[in-house]
Amino acid sequence: MVKIVFLLGTSQSGKDTIGEELTNNGYTRIGLADKAKEELAEKLNIPVDFLINQGPEKEKYRGELIKFAEDKRTENRFHWIEKAVEPYLNEETFLKEGNYVFTDIRRISEIEWFEKVKDLGVNIKIFLVIRPGIVDNDYLTLQTIAKTLREGLVTDKIMNDGSLIELKTKIKNQIINLN
Repeated sequence: MVKIVFLLGTSQSGKDTIGEELTNNGYTRIGLADKAKEELAEKLNIPVDFLINQGPEKEKYRGELIKFAEDKRTENRFHWIEKAVEPYLNEETFLKEGNYVFTDIRRISEIEWFEKVKDLGVNIKIFLVIRPGIVDNDYLTLQTIAKTLREGLVTDKIMNDGSLIELKTKIKNQIINLN
């Protein structure tokens, strides 16, 4: 059986932290932005770490990364999803057996692409990660969050409002123990 967890939320809400904890519990992490970062780093001839690690280098290239990724989505709205899942494809069951966590769902097209696979018997859960006090003005991310809430697609909300230990307990109770 294939189980997929989508982590939807604003920048710095804790999606990567939750994804890391799920990876420690047997999930395979698939990051949609990873391929965009790799391709842009190659194009700019810079270390990919500049685009991955939090800090001044990432912020320096953030606008260019967003434009690069959105330009590719204009050509094919599923471009980054298709690139990200390619290594995990299995002709018979869509994705190879296992548990997957997508750590950076932030666009409506990403939700729409995976809505299609529900008919294939894939167990998909969408978790909205909320971190109080974090403000994100990315209109497209906010639009995606609104759509998933409006259409009842969110399985549960994870409030990232305490310590790391408290967050790990929530991950265990809300995601890992969920069938």
